[in-house]
Amino acid sequence: MVFVLLIAFVIFLFIYLGKRRDRKAKNISDSMTSFREKMAAGEIDMSVEPKYTVTTHYDEALFERYGMFRAWICPDASFAALVGILVVITVFKLMQGQLLHLLILAILIIVLLYMHYSGTDKAKDALIKRYDVKSQPSPTFRFYDEFFKVTGLPSASEYIYGQVTAVRIWGGVLYIFLGSAQVLPIKIEDIKCCTANELKDMIRSHK
Repeated sequence: MVFVLLIAFVIFLFIYLGKRRDRKAKNISDSMTSFREKMAAGEIDMSVEPKYTVTTHYDEALFERYGMFRAWICPDASFAALVGILVVITVFKLMQGQLLHLLILAILIIVLLYMHYSGTDKAKDALIKRYDVKSQPSPTFRFYDEFFKVTGLPSASEYIYGQVTAVRIWGGVLYIFLGSAQVLPIKIEDIKCCTANELKDMIRSHK
């Protein structure tokens, strides 16, 4: 009975997280549309000086570090929740001495971990290709009150702070997450205009 309830909870959790993800995506889309309309109407002054300017350097070692961070230090919330629940179920089955169920759960956890690592590795490779990291670009980030702009990358663009889903500092890098599939890393050693924590707080305060 407890096992069935736990499975039902896992299903409910994934449905809930999926709906929350969809709502967040819609809110971001609406905010981006509003921002573009303001830009087109000239309501946003693009000539003002940015509050912070940072030029960093991209290389493959930076994104190898990101792959490690995303896979094991800061995994996707839904994946972490699923693995956590499966570990709880595994401990419960171990206490009951149900070795067959325990073996099935252990195999499932191992498969999930492998799929997660493989998926993260592919996402890392996609970012390396997207940013043309092999050419070792030096992107420049300009942070304004209403948005921030990135130049020096093939996918250079303006972003609103509402697009930022998380800001993390780890291993000498500040990571600006734009959803689960895109990240803009900045090496902390390249941040001269302020401290990494000040930049992180500025981005968060504008979300």
